[in-house]
Amino acid sequence: MTPRYLYFLLCFFMLPMLLQAQQSGVWLVTDARTKEPIPFATIRFGDSGQGTVAGLDGHFQLPEGTLGYIEISSLGYVTQHAGLPIPGRHIYLQPSDKSLDEVAIKPPYEKMRRILNAAIAHKNQNNPDKYDWYRCHQYYKMIVDCTLPDSLMNDTSKDGRETANFLNTQYLLMSETYSIRTWQKPQKLQEQVVASRFSGLKKSVFTSMITDVLPFHAYNDYITMNGKDYHNPVSSGFDRFYKFNLVDELVQGQDTVWALSFRPNGHNANDLKGTVYINSDGYAISHIIAKAYDTVLKLDVRIEQQYDKQAVNDSESRWFPRRLNYVIDWSLETE
Repeated sequence: MTPRYLYFLLCFFMLPMLLQAQQSGVWLVTDARTKEPIPFATIRFGDSGQGTVAGLDGHFQLPEGTLGYIEISSLGYVTQHAGLPIPGRHIYLQPSDKSLDEVAIKPPYEKMRRILNAAIAHKNQNNPDKYDWYRCHQYYKMIVDCTLPDSLMNDTSKDGRETANFLNTQYLLMSETYSIRTWQKPQKLQEQVVASRFSGLKKSVFTSMITDVLPFHAYNDYITMNGKDYHNPVSSGFDRFYKFNLVDELVQGQDTVWALSFRPNGHNANDLKGTVYINSDGYAISHIIAKAYDTVLKLDVRIEQQYDKQAVNDSESRWFPRRLNYVIDWSLETE
């Protein structure tokens, strides 16, 4: 094993400790009930219109010299205001009990249509599969969780308590993979796994699933999850399949980020729901959360993807998927 790979391997397995050590100026947005990180929460800097988007793991950092207060919001949660400086390192958002229909203001349809049409027009420009060549570093995470029915959760027997405690304190299955992905048109793809961590399944089984099956980006007309194709909300004919709402708009430097929530039209109840973030720099997807419910297998499945713009040469930068989460929540039912 070369020194370079040893370095990557060491960094990968030390990542949790490194994140804990680099707490200066970094905050974490979490669900107040579950204490789980909230991916892609938006953080607005006072009344300036400037802001940022938290990462997939809920972390965000404030620019040096930020004063006053910040506003933290995420779809499905109560918006919170926090004065600066912020005590501690955690910001807890309370889940909202109100439905979207109850709180939604009439969306700016023409503005959303313009943003989505611009993103669709730039798909080939931002789609990694359309690039002539690239090599990028990827972090994949796959989680399989299990939700027990109330009858089992309330089981007071020894076996019942042990099962409930096991599923409440850890995931059923989890995999983390760090890889180097190399692509050359028309169809030359190589995925080199540098480091991986697994629990619940044998490594050989899970590695193939991670690198060959999980969606790498959200630029195709369909997003495939759990073997089923769903219409991509950022694709031609989007208004036939989805309803949209502009839930946030942030200025990041010289760019604007629009957060658009989407949900199926009434006659397309099996399509996706979630939030897509579109950056005015190339009208590229910067973040996306998309989820669906498989009525046959009784599974909630979702993707969480974060994209970064990376330099490919001295004069050109392009958007690449950077962190990819794939989450399955399996609901057990009793007869």
